[in-house]
Amino acid sequence: FPVTISTANGITTNSANFGMKSVSNDIEFLFDTELIGDSIMVDLKVNTLTQLAAIQFNLDFDKLINYSSTTFQNTSAINFARVESGVVSIGSINTSGQPLENMIYKISFKSNTKIENILGLISISNYEAIGVDGKSLKVKIL
Repeated sequence: FPVTISTANGITTNSANFGMKSVSNDIEFLFDTELIGDSIMVDLKVNTLTQLAAIQFNLDFDKLINYSSTTFQNTSAINFARVESGVVSIGSINTSGQPLENMIYKISFKSNTKIENILGLISISNYEAIGVDGKSLKVKIL
């Protein structure tokens, strides 16, 4: 996976880009992290190649950082973000029978101490997706 470290205007940023795809090509999942000052920004983008009705995933985070917020790009779904014991559970569901679109999540964390490398501080521990037909979409991240 490519890691980018850049310095501009006295601010050093680290970013890592992980492109993940399900084995069946039903869901493409992009997980991008970036260190900006003492904040870690996570962009999660889900490109659906199938009729996705609901999605939920957990982000585990290290005790060196604290969860700050989640911003949801989609406006036609019921969105949620819940934090408990170092895990953020995030997801969306559309109860209208229409597929989810514009699945972009922006999650921010603040560091408790000076950190120079963000690799390993945030990871995906669980992932579940349901199609509009009510069937579970089994996802294996390669």
